[in-house]
Amino acid sequence: ARDLHDSIKQQVFAIGLHLGAALALWERDPAAGAEHVRHADTLAHQTQQELTTLIHEMRPLALQAQGFPTALGEVVTTWSQQTGVPVDLHVSGADDLPSEVENALLRVIQEGVANVARHSQARHVSLTVEGRDASVTLTLVDDGRGFSPHLVEGAGVGLSSMRERMNALGGALSLDSAPGQGTRILARCPFSQKGRQ
Repeated sequence: ARDLHDSIKQQVFAIGLHLGAALALWERDPAAGAEHVRHADTLAHQTQQELTTLIHEMRPLALQAQGFPTALGEVVTTWSQQTGVPVDLHVSGADDLPSEVENALLRVIQEGVANVARHSQARHVSLTVEGRDASVTLTLVDDGRGFSPHLVEGAGVGLSSMRERMNALGGALSLDSAPGQGTRILARCPFSQKGRQ
């Protein structure tokens, strides 16, 4: 359920955004509308592949053929292009993480930036992933409108899913936000040198 929510649901949401833009542009600017349809078509193909991956309980497609930093860069670049929100990405010490840690971090990031797109009205995002001393820390910060965290507890699957992923690895996730002050997500989990795959 977490994998479906954090991957397929987000991709279908992006497809909907592109198709909605295409419908809005179709009569006055058919070329621009067609471009959005092409993006939606590409995302639909990626969604089909990702769903096949999840069915077979494999690692995310982005991690199968490349290392975590490269896969993360592609995910962030694609999201930034789709939303028009620039992202400052900094990754260090994360070249050789265990596969279960890479998977969890990627899913937390996907859900985090999807929430930025849906709710924050942010103009800028900063994402840092740092591995050090057998632990890895993820920090995701946006300059959006923020919210009162206690008002959304239990309201959706996303935040609880992110916390569950970190907890399952012996880590933790915290969220700091307030109306008008943006949002900061901090996730940290340990990893075993012996557990690296």
